[in-house]
Amino acid sequence: VSQAERRSAAFRRENEGLRNELSLKEVKLEEAEVLIRRLSSKLIGAEDQLLEKDEIIIELRDENAELQSDLSEKRLALQRMQLERDSNCVNTEQKSGRKSRGLQG
Repeated sequence: VSQAERRSAAFRRENEGLRNELSLKEVKLEEAEVLIRRLSSKLIGAEDQLLEKDEIIIELRDENAELQSDLSEKRLALQRMQLERDSNCVNTEQKSGRKSRGLQG
């Protein structure tokens, strides 16, 4: 076997080894691409869920603001009613005091 034939055989073995290595790397690359597509899909799904939750949060905040406003209005109305009641009680007491003084006099 000549030196050229030995070299040629060595190159063929090396070439075959490199082809096998390349094939393995191509398989790993395809697996990585599949994984990336799956993760991208999951990420898009997660982003959609976050957007939905953000929308719900915004709606809840708006509803909370409306409820706070309603509560403030009702508190003011209650305070007015209490002031009226207190004022009526004072007026009633003053009138009854005058009448009792008038009866005594």
